[in-house]
Amino acid sequence: MRLPNGAALGVVALLCGCTLYANVQAPYAWRSQTAIDVKASVTDPVATGKSCSRSVLWMFSWGNFGYQAAVQNALKNSPQGSMLYDVKNDERVKTYFFGVYSKVCTIVEGKVGRV
Repeated sequence: MRLPNGAALGVVALLCGCTLYANVQAPYAWRSQTAIDVKASVTDPVATGKSCSRSVLWMFSWGNFGYQAAVQNALKNSPQGSMLYDVKNDERVKTYFFGVYSKVCTIVEGKVGRV
């Protein structure tokens, strides 16, 4: 039995682990403000933000699991000019069926202060 050209290309890409499409942003480095850098208060609220990237069939990936995107999500309900300080950063990876579907997330949690 002979496979059509498109199917043969798909089988080769699947077996060699090639990625057909990738559009992913990832954190490389980050710096967290401290209470000295902002106008800190004992009553400052704590905010949490998350940004994720996904991958399907080892060939297609998309998303933004960058630190900046997670911080922006944490501050989306905060007043203009707010910033996170004393930030804790975490990475979470979920993979299903040997990587057929994967999800990678950056999660930040910190206090919301003003400059």
